[in-house]
Amino acid sequence: MARPQLASDEELLDVARSAFIEHGPGVSTALIAERAGVSQATLFKRFGTKDELMLAALLPPEIPRWMSLLDVGPTEADLQEQLREVMLAASVFFEEMLPCMTILRARGRGHFEDLQRYEVPPPVRGQRAVAAWLRRARAQGRIRDVNVDAVAVAFMGSMHARAFVQHLTGSRGLGGATPDYVDAIVDLIWRGIAPEDAE
Repeated sequence: MARPQLASDEELLDVARSAFIEHGPGVSTALIAERAGVSQATLFKRFGTKDELMLAALLPPEIPRWMSLLDVGPTEADLQEQLREVMLAASVFFEEMLPCMTILRARGRGHFEDLQRYEVPPPVRGQRAVAAWLRRARAQGRIRDVNVDAVAVAFMGSMHARAFVQHLTGSRGLGGATPDYVDAIVDLIWRGIAPEDAE
């Protein structure tokens, strides 16, 4: 009878992610294994190498939660509220991902090589998902005839830039608390995309 796994892969990755962020790419697999309550052999059996463990723990998922929110809309609900929900989830995601990407960069390889693991790199996939959502909203007549690709880049940039500066400076709440910041960005975007008759 096979012995049950002591920890799931996801639990191991959570522990590894915390250890890499706390100690950097040089953290020992012995420390990670100890914190996870498993042997180093278990880590290597499940993930192959320390580098593969690091990539599995720190690279973004193929489709993060914020992006999956875009697949179901726009619904008939208030468009600004839908945009706010997506941006709030995106903001939290980028704040969590910045330290991860910093650690990956610190290990001495560029992000370009790591992003080759994806069919479409996550930043590009995100921009395309936002643009597709806006395109559907435009087809429904719920926003004006705008360049949805440019709006999607502005959306992504407003989330990336805040997370980057907060990570770089250690300042929390840059631009206000996250919900307040998101409200301000949604208001700015909405002013540019609202249908003509909404003015």
